[in-house]
Amino acid sequence: MLREHANIKEFKNGNINLKFDRSLAKEAEQNAVLVLRNLLSEFDCYFIGETYCLCNYGTGHSVYNAHSDLVYNFFWSDLEALKQRKTVKLFARKPTRIDREILKREGH
Repeated sequence: MLREHANIKEFKNGNINLKFDRSLAKEAEQNAVLVLRNLLSEFDCYFIGETYCLCNYGTGHSVYNAHSDLVYNFFWSDLEALKQRKTVKLFARKPTRIDREILKREGH
């Protein structure tokens, strides 16, 4: 593992595991997206671009890791698992040309 936070673990290959502890799960009952955004920002990770269709049955959002210059796809359906205090794995990938354009446009 490279970096570790109470609720996030980063691995050598860039993948990260997210998990809401009891207090975050309680906060998430009010606004889960805000809790997730705040948790990710503590780890230098930020939502970029807009929500889009990731597959035939799911939508998600790209998350940029400024520390490692990697991008993850976050499925919005995983938000429910986080609220239930389950671990969610985000798989790292190198930013594409489109990701780079979004990062430049958004000032990252």
